[in-house]
Amino acid sequence: MNQFKMLLVSYGIPVKTKEDCFVLEGLNDATINYVFNVMDLAEIDYVRKSEVSFSLHSSEVDKEKWVGALRSLNDSRTEMSFKIEELPLWKLDINIAGLIIQLNRLGLPTVFSCDGHGERDGDIAFQSREDAEKALRFLRVLGARMTVNRRSLIIPKSEIESLPILAAYLSAYVHSTDQRLFKKSFEQFLFEQQLEEILQIPGESGNEDRIRSYLIQELKKLGCHYTVDEMGNILAEKKFGSGPVILLNAHMDTVYRIHEEREIIKNGSEWRSSKGILGADDRSGITAIIMLLKNISRRTFSGTLKVIFTVEEETGLNGARAVPDHFLWNTEAAFVLDRRGSGDLVTHNTRQSFCKETFAQWLEAVANEEGFSHYKTVRGGSSDTAIWAKHGIDSVNISIGYKHEHTEKETLNVDDCFQTYELLKVYLCRVGEIRRIGRAVRRVK
Repeated sequence: MNQFKMLLVSYGIPVKTKEDCFVLEGLNDATINYVFNVMDLAEIDYVRKSEVSFSLHSSEVDKEKWVGALRSLNDSRTEMSFKIEELPLWKLDINIAGLIIQLNRLGLPTVFSCDGHGERDGDIAFQSREDAEKALRFLRVLGARMTVNRRSLIIPKSEIESLPILAAYLSAYVHSTDQRLFKKSFEQFLFEQQLEEILQIPGESGNEDRIRSYLIQELKKLGCHYTVDEMGNILAEKKFGSGPVILLNAHMDTVYRIHEEREIIKNGSEWRSSKGILGADDRSGITAIIMLLKNISRRTFSGTLKVIFTVEEETGLNGARAVPDHFLWNTEAAFVLDRRGSGDLVTHNTRQSFCKETFAQWLEAVANEEGFSHYKTVRGGSSDTAIWAKHGIDSVNISIGYKHEHTEKETLNVDDCFQTYELLKVYLCRVGEIRRIGRAVRRVK
């Protein structure tokens, strides 16, 4: 239900949820009919409850059909803006419609918009240059790359397809242009959308094909070099500079299959599954790595990132054991994201140490200095971390927010998960210190 609401809002359809119904907000009769025509054309399985409300029979929605229906009913000929209650949505370009609705809701009235039709930059015109500059300052806080020309906000062509997700975020978490009042950062919102998408993909041990295919497509889009080894592990690499070589690792398999018909139940920051396991062990770790690859740059990290997504971790670390030695050559540190709970930096278990004491001390010191003081080095259990340590790599396994893994009681605290992602960004910003630690250890010896 929440996902469909986000889809509606993303493309400019104001809607509220009430019990098990969706209620269209403040639209005139012509626009209401347009919305229901889009749903019919997109083959949405719904029941109309009243002139402005409906419920879903099925939560399955094909986004491509939805966008196709919008395109077929949108004439994009007159793109002047109106009062929201008078706004003919079919006159707005579909990628920009949601943002137009949200800007007007936030007190930044627009008078014209065009998304560039895939050929040029987008353009949103305001009543005054002052409003355009206010919108620019506000949207730049969220990472949008835009400029102002007279009374118009100019949106680069490369940014146009990201506007619907920006509109969904504004609708859910922003009720003022004052960033101090934002209920959640845009980065965390994007993180949670990525997480929810990955949590839907099944992949029990020995049957990881679907999650592997998904991750390969993501790595391609991110410009990573990758291969799949004989065991089925994904081995990827991306160079950002001449600094340390760092390994990031999570596993693709779950103990039990994720039920495809289940829903993710959200109670504040705690997520659980309506049926069977949630799958956060280790979909949460995978999400943190993918999001890091999307957001890291040469400005914040100088070095090489190696990524290993392993198979069959749950059945005895079989995937990690089979990783070719040469892929691990020159790796100076490994960060594994596969520990339950919050705040654990697992640096050893009962049988072995995963890293030198100086590296463990550095992990805890950096966490404390950067505002993550509850992260502490602890003893843990079995994980791929043990395999990387046997290769002589300083390694750590970090809490990634899940609890009660492998059971129907499994939960994920998404705030804790996101916090570990932010800590990992800090570690990568400061990895140059790892080499200085190594040189200091060699001098002492």
